[in-house]
Amino acid sequence: MLIVLLACISVAVAAPASEYSGRKRYDNYRLISVQPQNEQQLKVMSDFQTKGYNSIFFDFWAGPTLKRPAEFTVSPSQYEKVMQYLQYNNMTPTVEVDDIQMFENIAEFEVKVQPELFFNNIVDHSQYHRYGQISEYLTGFANNFGSIARKRSMFHTTYDGRTMDYLEISTNGFAGTRRAILIEAGIHAREWISPAAILYITDRLLATYTTDSEAAYMLNNFDWIIIPVTNPDGYEYSHTDDRYWRKNRNYRGGECMGVDLNRNFDARWGTTGVSSSCSSNIYPGTEPMSEVEAQNVQELVADIQSGGTRLIGYLAVHSYSQMILLPYSHTLGSRPPNYQDLDNYGISAGNALYNVHGRRFQVGTGPELLYAASGGSEDWAILRGSVKYSYCYELRPATVSEGGFVLPPSEIVPSGEELFASFYNLAISFHNDI
Repeated sequence: MLIVLLACISVAVAAPASEYSGRKRYDNYRLISVQPQNEQQLKVMSDFQTKGYNSIFFDFWAGPTLKRPAEFTVSPSQYEKVMQYLQYNNMTPTVEVDDIQMFENIAEFEVKVQPELFFNNIVDHSQYHRYGQISEYLTGFANNFGSIARKRSMFHTTYDGRTMDYLEISTNGFAGTRRAILIEAGIHAREWISPAAILYITDRLLATYTTDSEAAYMLNNFDWIIIPVTNPDGYEYSHTDDRYWRKNRNYRGGECMGVDLNRNFDARWGTTGVSSSCSSNIYPGTEPMSEVEAQNVQELVADIQSGGTRLIGYLAVHSYSQMILLPYSHTLGSRPPNYQDLDNYGISAGNALYNVHGRRFQVGTGPELLYAASGGSEDWAILRGSVKYSYCYELRPATVSEGGFVLPPSEIVPSGEELFASFYNLAISFHNDI
C-alpha cells in the first residue's frame, strides 16, 4: 500500500500546463500540518520532504521534527493522495488553511497607508519594494551619507544578469581596520520581510547616527556590510510570477529550475535536509558553492577577512517562525567551541527584541527548533569563513495563521524596530568580547 501511494504521488510530476503557465496562483492549495509522534513517523515525513517530490505540488514551510508540527502546502490534484499517505502511516493531518491564495489576496487589498518616510525620507517603509528600487535606495544612502556609506556590487552577475548590490558603512574612513558585522538578507526569494526589515535598519543607522546613541554605538564600534537581497533573481521572480518561489533562477534544463542557496554553502553540504531532485525546493545544487550568489558571498567574506578575522559577526535574516537560530544547523548536537557564548548572546538579543513589541523569539539550534539542514550560510560563516559569531534570524510571524511568508506591509516597521534592538544588543555583546 505504501509503495503504491508513493508511486501515485510521484507520477504527478508531469504537471498539467495550467500549473506552469502565466502568473502562479494557489487557489485551493491547502496548508497541512502534521506532528510526527515517533522516529518512524519522523522518517516517513523526512522522506516525503526529501525523496524527490516536485515543489510544484508540495512545499514544506516548516520541516518535520518531534517537537514541532511539519507544515506544507499541497496542490488540489494531490490532496487526497497525500491525506491517504499520512493516514496510512497512522498520522493525523490537520488542514490549517483551505486556500493559501487568500494570503496574497488579503495583502493586495490591504489599505495603503501614507508612505512611512522615516528619518531622511529616503525609503518608504509602508510597502515591499522590487529589487531595482532597493538598489536605488542603496544609491540614495551612498549619495546622502557619502562620508560613511558606499554602495558596492559583488564580483559576479547572477544567472539573469543582475548585480548583487550591497552597502558598506564605516565611520573611520573605510580603513578596513575595524571589526565588522555582515548582514545577509533575502537569500530565500519569498521571505519579503527580510529585505524590508534590513532596509529599515540601514535607514535608521545612517539617518540617526549623529542623534541616537544606539546607532552611534553600532557604527562607532563596527563597520557594517549589508546585503539586502542575496537572491535578486528569485526575489524578482517572487514579485512577478510566483509569490512562494524560494530558490534562485539557475536553469539547467527540463524541470531543473533553481537551487536553494541556503543549502549550497560548503558546510557539510548535501548531508541533511536536502533533496537530490532538482525540482525540489531544498535542492542543494550540483556541488558546494556551485551558485554565483553563494560564490559572491564567499568572495566578499574572504575580501573582508583578508586572511584574518576582521569579520566578527554574520547575521542571516529569514522568515518566518520568530526564532534566533544558533549554529550548527547541519546536525543535532553538533556545536561550535564557543557555543555557550553564542547561546548567552542569543538569549540576550532575544530579550532585547521582546522588549520592543512583546514578540517572543525562541533561541536554539536549527535541529532543536526547526530541522537539520546542511549547506547553510550561517554554518559556513563559522566553519569556513573564520567568523566568530553567526546567527540566523527567522522573523515574524510566529505561525502560518498570521500569514506565514505573506506578512502584511504594516508589519515592516515593527519588525525592523525589534530587529534593530536585537542587533544593537548583539553589537554590545560582540564589543565586550573583543
